Amino acid sequence: MIYNKYHQLINYRCTSEIEQLCAREMSSFTILPPVMSARLTSADRFSFKYGVVEIRAKLPSGDWVIPEIWLQPKYFPYGVPNAGKVILAKSLGNTQLTLGEESIGSNLLTSGLQVGEKAKIFKKLNETRLWTDDFHVFKLEWTETKMAFYVDGELLGDWNGTNPHLLDEDGPINPFNHEFYITLGIHAGGYGDFPDEVMSKGHRKPWKNFEVRRMKKFYDDIKSGHTLWSDETKMQVDYIKVWAL
Repeated sequence: MIYNKYHQLINYRCTSEIEQLCAREMSSFTILPPVMSARLTSADRFSFKYGVVEIRAKLPSGDWVIPEIWLQPKYFPYGVPNAGKVILAKSLGNTQLTLGEESIGSNLLTSGLQVGEKAKIFKKLNETRLWTDDFHVFKLEWTETKMAFYVDGELLGDWNGTNPHLLDEDGPINPFNHEFYITLGIHAGGYGDFPDEVMSKGHRKPWKNFEVRRMKKFYDDIKSGHTLWSDETKMQVDYIKVWAL
C-alpha cells in the first residue's frame, strides 16, 4: 500500500487507456518492462471543460526520462483512445541530447496538442540553463476558441481550434471541446519520445523504437552504467490551480 505525507491511503492501478498494456508476459525476445514508474490522475475525481490550469513543478533530470504534465480526455472522443492530449510541459531528461546538429535535451521545453500522429507543438530553447534545474510555472488558458500555453508568464504559443484535427466522413472534428482530467507522472524509454538517431553525451540511443529487442537493449544500457539516474530523477510538484475564466 502507498500513503501520502498526510498518511492517507493512495489507491494504485493501471492508468493506460489501452487495456492490453496493463498486463505483460514474457515471450520470445520480449522481456517484462524493466522500469515501473508512477502516474497520478484526477480521472475519477475531477475533470473540466475550459478554464485556466497553472502547475508549478520541477521537471525530472535523468537519461531517457520523460515528464508527464498532461490533460487527457475523460471519455474517448469518437471512440478513439488517446484522440486528444494536451501537453503543458515536456523536456527530455538527458542533459546533453542531440539529433544531428539540433539540441533536444533538457534545455528544450515543448508544449502543445497531440491527436494521434498529428501534433501542434510550441518550443522554447534555454541557452544558459536546463529546464530541469529549477521550478517553473506552466500555464494553459483554454477557451471555446483557443488554447494558449505559457511558461513563467511568457507565451509559448496558442492554437485557434483549426488544427490539429481528426477527420471522418463528415469532415474535421475538434477533439478538444470535451472534458479533460489532469495527469502527472514520468516514464522512461518509450517508443516515440526519442528519435532513433539521437546521441546522448556521444552515446547513441541503445534501442530502436520498434525493434523486437528494444526493452532488452534498454535494460542492458541501464546495467552498463550508461544510463544515469539520481535523486533528481523525479518530478516535484509545488501546486496545481484550476479556475474558470
